[in-house]
Amino acid sequence: MEYGAIEINSRISANKFFHLTEHIYQGNNYYVQPLFSELKEKISPLQNPFFKYGKIKMFGVIDNNKNLVGRVVAIINPVNDKLYGKEYGFFGMFESINDKRVASLLINQVKSFFKKLNYKRLIGPVNFTTNEESGILIEGFDYSPSFMCAYNPKYYQELLKNCGLEKAVDMLAYRGYTDHIYPEKFNKILNRILYNTNVELRAFDKTKKVNDTKIIRDLYNQCFKEVWGFVPFSIEEANLMTEKFLSFYDPELIWIGFINGVPAGFILGLPDINKVLIKMKGRLFPFGIIKFYLNKNKIDSIRVLTLGVLPQFRGLGLESLLIHRLHERMKVAPYRWGEFSFIMENNYPMRKVLENLGFEIYKRYRIYETTI
Repeated sequence: MEYGAIEINSRISANKFFHLTEHIYQGNNYYVQPLFSELKEKISPLQNPFFKYGKIKMFGVIDNNKNLVGRVVAIINPVNDKLYGKEYGFFGMFESINDKRVASLLINQVKSFFKKLNYKRLIGPVNFTTNEESGILIEGFDYSPSFMCAYNPKYYQELLKNCGLEKAVDMLAYRGYTDHIYPEKFNKILNRILYNTNVELRAFDKTKKVNDTKIIRDLYNQCFKEVWGFVPFSIEEANLMTEKFLSFYDPELIWIGFINGVPAGFILGLPDINKVLIKMKGRLFPFGIIKFYLNKNKIDSIRVLTLGVLPQFRGLGLESLLIHRLHERMKVAPYRWGEFSFIMENNYPMRKVLENLGFEIYKRYRIYETTI
């Protein structure tokens, strides 16, 4: 079989780009197909605020019969360039059949694109920033992905290594159950902070969504600015994410912590909507929307997307209090377990908090890099 590299810039090619996953994951019972409507919005400059500052270029590989057998996106992120210098170009939305030639054609197209722009290194996959789905799964294939997490065939790791890509950083997913028993040290810290009148928690308030979204966005941007690969959320990106979450969120899984009236930390948990999306096969219509409303109240797990406390307030027990409040909600709702992800491998303070509380790693994701 012979393969050819192509640039994807027509509506017909874009449709093939999205639907390639139906071929790649045919018969895989763990994969969760993202909604095709969401994917189309993702690459739309009119609908995705990423394009207020960023750009993408889509590439593919076709076989002799003009069937698409691989896809990838090159991502230019001027915000990242401003923070770290014009050092890194990114790739994302990588999918390929199990053929090293296909993967090489995809990665070489991206490298050639960035070489002309004088970038020095290639990093990925990220879709389209490190605040979104990132990395490929390298451990934990016997579990379906949680909401906004990657899933891929096992052979992707070998394909990317064959293209000369090496590990940049691993990201971890921790798991805990509703009946999780915390160590005695946790209870002592919790009892101390529960009676601290200077500390207050407030659940996300839908009627104040603009204000609460801004608080969480500002906290996020301050809490994680020292973490590998950090790029700040724009207010437009944060607002769009809030609007998407509101269709299925549980307000008592999102908490903001205040110390002396000052926003000090937050925890952002969401029902794992992938338990419903897996039944919808990427389609809202004609029956997907019905499946969504019939099944969304049956979701039995959550994903904690992020937990952050400002540096000056760490070590006071606020992290424990935020986890406790979310756990209390899980015990009176239909949730059986929760996932904390993504935790950067080198985010040792957060890893220490979770591991001291008895949570265990059950998935690992990897972001790769190479010279251009």
